[in-house]
Amino acid sequence: MPLVQQLASAEQAIQNSAQNSVVAGNLAEYGYAPARIAEGQALCDSARAARFAHEQAHAAQIQAADDCKTCWAHAAALYMRQLKIARVALQGVPGAARTLAFDGRRKQGMAGWLADARQFYSGLAAQPELAARLGEYGISEAKLA
Repeated sequence: MPLVQQLASAEQAIQNSAQNSVVAGNLAEYGYAPARIAEGQALCDSARAARFAHEQAHAAQIQAADDCKTCWAHAAALYMRQLKIARVALQGVPGAARTLAFDGRRKQGMAGWLADARQFYSGLAAQPELAARLGEYGISEAKLA
């Protein structure tokens, strides 16, 4: 039985014992005095609060994953736009393609994308003359930062 149903059943039994003196009397014969019933209610309340906290944490985790995907998509689009411009702006510049790794296919997945992007941007940071050439095509150093 799912946890939600177990909690609902337990709370129903606790409410019935609190509202019906016949049920409360029968339960008392089996060791379920009002104090023990109150313990059960406290446990139900605690379980419900823990379940709610778990649901909130799970929702936050899903939101964080969605936010990460959105940011990655935005960063990847910006990187690809700047990479395409760099291919044109730095065409024929000796060593630029190797330094910035803008030739060939892009690596797949987040780790591959990150490796490509790091090489591209760290290469531009290490060779300001390449970054300056991109400025002629509308990519300022501020946009690269």
